[in-house]
Amino acid sequence: MNQPVDTVVFVPTTPPRQICVIELGSPLRSKSNYRRSRASSRRSGEWTKHRAFEEELAVEARLARPSAWPLGLADAPLASRPAVVVLIAAKTLLDTANMAKSVTDALEGVLYHNDASIRHVACFSTRVRKDQSAVILVEALDPTASPAHVFASARSLAEQYLIDFEGADEETGSSDADQEESTTN
Repeated sequence: MNQPVDTVVFVPTTPPRQICVIELGSPLRSKSNYRRSRASSRRSGEWTKHRAFEEELAVEARLARPSAWPLGLADAPLASRPAVVVLIAAKTLLDTANMAKSVTDALEGVLYHNDASIRHVACFSTRVRKDQSAVILVEALDPTASPAHVFASARSLAEQYLIDFEGADEETGSSDADQEESTTN
């Protein structure tokens, strides 16, 4: 007697997502105020605080970076390096629009060679005075990722990882959600 043979069908799968999740238990720092008054900031030691923040964040990123992180080659053309999506969620007193620069500068050389690889940055903040913290999500995409794929990545990251950052502003009862800064290379 012949037994029926099961047919095995191989279905192509998408490669696993390359996501780095960095959790900071300390406040974010912003460079925007430093740039406005450099002389007074230097005297007050603000620049030293910014450098310390960026160095701390770079260390945290190295520890959180998956072992197979696709950094790409430094001397390779930009078009062949991974496209990067950055999502920053913070419980902070900083203005939402001022959060990205210090974070993206700190991650340079750790998660991407330079910020020219960043295709989208999204920031979300909930205003708090106490227990300030942040979650920084970075996803490396295929260098040829379409704008739709880049935005889908940002949305997916927000939906998967930002449950703890939902809520109302302590001071005003509102949230600064959906304020985004995007860059296109």
